Amino acid sequence: MADPLDKDMVQASAGDQRAFARVVEASHVWLRAVLTRECADIHLADEMAQSAYVKAWEKRDLYQAGSSPKAWILTIARNDLKSHYRKTQVRQRHREEEIAEVLIRESRHEHALPRLEDDRMDALEACLDELEPNPRKLIDHVFHLGFSTEEAAQALGISAAACRKRLSRLYGMLRDCVENKKEAWA
Repeated sequence: MADPLDKDMVQASAGDQRAFARVVEASHVWLRAVLTRECADIHLADEMAQSAYVKAWEKRDLYQAGSSPKAWILTIARNDLKSHYRKTQVRQRHREEEIAEVLIRESRHEHALPRLEDDRMDALEACLDELEPNPRKLIDHVFHLGFSTEEAAQALGISAAACRKRLSRLYGMLRDCVENKKEAWA
């Protein structure tokens, strides 16, 4: 029995946005439910579903008539989810090296954080985990991705001066946080 959404997906393959909207409307609840069951995180499931629909639209010309649009989109979403978990595992495995790298790079700056021993490295990691998303993005752009302050400012939509000022405040906050954590753990 042919999938009733197949006709809409074939029309979407030809560029019909309304037909694709019907596919999305008919499958989004189901897709989110499947992804939520697989990753046990409703926010991640929403993100993966949205990403899958964007990729499905971008690659709509690859859809093969006679197949199931739901299965095709679910395959895209599962591949994205696997990729997400692979990236997350790599990040977790290399977390300590990234922190050490941040400290080494930062030790060259005028507002440098002090070089940390192993016991203080845990405190720095805890402090970094407590950062709000925007400061975390700034730290990631400058240290993880290796952006200059000007490049990070442009990527984040702020001025270079604001970027430097935020970094300076972050360095001070992280220094204080590390000291507080070290004292609390002692």
